[in-house]
Amino acid sequence: MASIKTTMKQQISNLVHGLIYKPGMSRLPWPFVVVAFCTELVFGMTRASAYTYLPKLIKTFGVSETNTGKTMGYIGSSLVVGSFIASFGVGYLADRLNKKHLLMSSLFLAAVGSLAFGVTQSIPFAIFVRFFQGIPGLLVVAQSLLLDQCDTTNRSVAMAFVLAAFSVGMVLGPAIGGFLAFPDDIFNGIFKNTVFTEYPILLPNLVIAVCYIALLIGTSFMYYQPYYRRIAPSEADEEAKEEAYVETVKMILQSDNEEDEDEKHGRKKSLSQTIKSSRFYKVITDTNFLVCASSYSLFGFTATGFNQLYPLWASTIKVYGGLNFTTQQIGKTLMYACIPLIFFLVIIISKLTHWLGIKKMYLLNLFMLSIVFAAFPFLSKIQNESYLWLFIILSLILVRISVGCCFTAACVIVANCVDRSMLGTAYGLFNAALNLASALAPSATGTSFSWSLLNVKGVPTNHHSLGFPFDQHFAFLLMALMTFIATIIVLFIRYDEDQKEKV
Repeated sequence: MASIKTTMKQQISNLVHGLIYKPGMSRLPWPFVVVAFCTELVFGMTRASAYTYLPKLIKTFGVSETNTGKTMGYIGSSLVVGSFIASFGVGYLADRLNKKHLLMSSLFLAAVGSLAFGVTQSIPFAIFVRFFQGIPGLLVVAQSLLLDQCDTTNRSVAMAFVLAAFSVGMVLGPAIGGFLAFPDDIFNGIFKNTVFTEYPILLPNLVIAVCYIALLIGTSFMYYQPYYRRIAPSEADEEAKEEAYVETVKMILQSDNEEDEDEKHGRKKSLSQTIKSSRFYKVITDTNFLVCASSYSLFGFTATGFNQLYPLWASTIKVYGGLNFTTQQIGKTLMYACIPLIFFLVIIISKLTHWLGIKKMYLLNLFMLSIVFAAFPFLSKIQNESYLWLFIILSLILVRISVGCCFTAACVIVANCVDRSMLGTAYGLFNAALNLASALAPSATGTSFSWSLLNVKGVPTNHHSLGFPFDQHFAFLLMALMTFIATIIVLFIRYDEDQKEKV
């Protein structure tokens, strides 16, 4: 019996290994994968949990029905703005400080931010605290820490785990917020006359804060060794390896040594010399990085815009070309599309990178996104409800897969654009570009969609409608065009699938 169990375990292990790993791929640094996975998961919950209870919370502050959406936009975008501003500094610190200790500090600040948001009692306070929640820069630090432990063979799969975690968090967040916020209304008076009565959104934020603290404690026990120390050769190694190690350490410590020499001899750098020797300057003057960041910004804009545009379009009444879906129906379509990807996204990305390579996977999925975005509003023409739901869910699955593949490919390419010692700075700038696009996308897509409804023909109140393509299709076609432009930009990225990483 014991031998049968052992055999089954071995077969399962081999199956999982075959699904995740590809030939020639290094073993994943699992402790760091788990830490990054959990960090992205909880941050995804932080970002999405407020979506369900913010409208009700805002109205308790005396905001009118017509102004609730605008106020919700201010609160929601403040976190992204905080992340955008923090990305620059956090990325720099990730290169200069111990990444493990920096992540622990970020987790502590994130826990404080969640608790503070839980005791919100005014709109200005909510905006400020939500902004503060973006300051720790968890995504930048977690990704830098993980990629510092990976090599070129396993980066794509490691980043696939990260994306899957964030997707799970974005699914779990609204569920946690909806189930735990305003507990007096949900749990039949169990929490009546408690602190949760005075602070109705404290409970979901308390749960998230506890998750951050638990993750902080777990991270503290994780053994971390910087890359340049891990590659130190033993005495038996060849002289070439020792030289490579010495050169790597010199490269990583070069800027510090130069500063020490300047201080020793009393020399002062000019402002231009200081700027040119900085990590920031070296990263932003890398043409390949700029090309990749440009495509990533456009992709991030359209991906974020679609997240808002789909619910807007789906909830629009049919006379304007929408689906007239309820909130529950929209939530179900998103849930049905996301749940399978929680389990299969990592496998899909691993196989695509093996079959196509990173750059081709990026190109293919950007092109696929442009087609799906353009075709999406035509789904309203389907009269059969069963077929309508089927095609909507399949389309959403395609979008999620393509977004995951593009995110992974872009991150892997950027990791190979710069020296390993500048990964933090590079990812800080990279995420800053994404956060800026994410901050602009909701208002841009919402405004364009609202304008497009004025151009829908057949609506009695639309006296000067322009019709197709300026009707309900306009915002989708605009995103499709931007995604196609991003596809063209990717063609100019220099990326050799067999290149050695920069160290």
